[in-house]
Amino acid sequence: MIATLQQLLDSLPEDQRESVKDNLEQRYHQICERLADYMQYDRHLNTFIQSGSQWIADFEVKDLSKPVLDQFNFHLQNTSQWVWAGCILVQDGHVSVHT
Repeated sequence: MIATLQQLLDSLPEDQRESVKDNLEQRYHQICERLADYMQYDRHLNTFIQSGSQWIADFEVKDLSKPVLDQFNFHLQNTSQWVWAGCILVQDGHVSVHT
C-alpha cells in the first residue's frame, strides 16, 4: 500500500499539518516518483507514527523473490529483501527524507 498525501497529512498532529504541508507534498511526490521506478516489486509507503519528537513515515521496496534471511538493521527491520527503503521524517516543523 502506498499512502496518499492526504493520509500522510491526516496521520500528523493537527497543529503541525499546515506548517509542513508544502514541504511534505514536495517530498511525497519525490518518493512516489522513485517508487514508480520499481513497479515490478512490492512497494509500501506507510502513514506517520510518532517516535519521541519525530514523526516517521517508512517506505520500502521489496523483492519478494529473494529469500528471507536473518538480516536486520538498527531498527530491527528485516532488510534481506530490500531493494530500496527509507523514511519521510517530520520534526520541529522540518520535513526530510532518509534513505
